[in-house]
Amino acid sequence: MFTGIIKTRGEIGQIARQSGDLRMTIMAAGMSWSDFEIGESISVNGVCLTAVELMDDGFVADVSAETLAVTTLKDLQRGSSVNLEPALCLGERLGGHLVSGHTDCTGTIRARAAKGGSVKLEIEVPVEFRRYIAKKGLTGSVLP
Repeated sequence: MFTGIIKTRGEIGQIARQSGDLRMTIMAAGMSWSDFEIGESISVNGVCLTAVELMDDGFVADVSAETLAVTTLKDLQRGSSVNLEPALCLGERLGGHLVSGHTDCTGTIRARAAKGGSVKLEIEVPVEFRRYIAKKGLTGSVLP
């Protein structure tokens, strides 16, 4: 369970292929990694990954072929900057929203426009996944 609030930025260190999967090393001095345990969930660019190894300045996670197929993690390279968010702890201040779920596909940005201090994006989503998109937060309709 996550809040959607990014706690720090990290950088992709090593990427090693393991059959169709990847093992990624994520470096981030902005977190106290000694507070974590192997097996904990950490969101990397919005994708929940499991820490399989912890270091003083980051962690290692395995990324399955299925996760690579439905997320943008496949586009990351050594040196890529990533958003990091640890899983929510009971009793912690939320500061955001409860976020639960799994990524099933990627969308394509079709339009981008500045709107005040924000950016409005039009994202095309494969037809078979549109019924899972919540209306809240959308303006207009989902692209055909």
